[in-house]
Amino acid sequence: MLPPAAPLGADTPSVPSAPSRTKFYLFINGILTVPDGRTGWVDRAVTWTESHYGQLAEKYEYFSGALTRRLFQGTRVRECAELLENYRGLDLVLVGHSNGADIACRLLETTTFRFAEVHLIAAAADADFDKNGLNDALLTGRLGRVALYGSHRDGALRLAQLTEMFSFLGLGYGALGRTGPKNVDDRIAGRVDQVWRDDFDHGTWFAPAQFCRTMALLHGAV
Repeated sequence: MLPPAAPLGADTPSVPSAPSRTKFYLFINGILTVPDGRTGWVDRAVTWTESHYGQLAEKYEYFSGALTRRLFQGTRVRECAELLENYRGLDLVLVGHSNGADIACRLLETTTFRFAEVHLIAAAADADFDKNGLNDALLTGRLGRVALYGSHRDGALRLAQLTEMFSFLGLGYGALGRTGPKNVDDRIAGRVDQVWRDDFDHGTWFAPAQFCRTMALLHGAV
């Protein structure tokens, strides 16, 4: 015969509750990324976010060449906005790598969402906070915090700097992830975090040996 069940009380271990799913993460890749639905960093990031941190996550994947990026950049922004509508009311978090960071900045400029956090990794976006929309978003409360992850030795962004003179044609790339931010408003400087790893190249943040630590940084676990 089984012993009687112990009465509920102080000595009874409590059952841990499921994590509260208050955040939604949208991961956005850069150019020259083939969406295969399995092994890309955005796929792994979604799985990691849901399994390790119990938060909601989706990816926005696309393929673009270096010279064709401008043709569909507006479409990508609109499609991301449509996806985000499904999660309005949650704490929205954008994570963009390279050109994905430029898409994230455009979302801040062209939508009415309030974002809790934006993480820009090796960002091929304009470094000037007066031009990329980050000063305005932070000052008006549409963005809580922004975190920048970069390397002053990022080879891809070194080439991107050479294209900035063609920005007026829509062909240039920014190099925020190599140069660091410019013209950050003093009133919001305390809400701009920076992580610099000059031993990294453009894609090192998501290399197998670094992936777990990058995810921990994105989730505030380090």
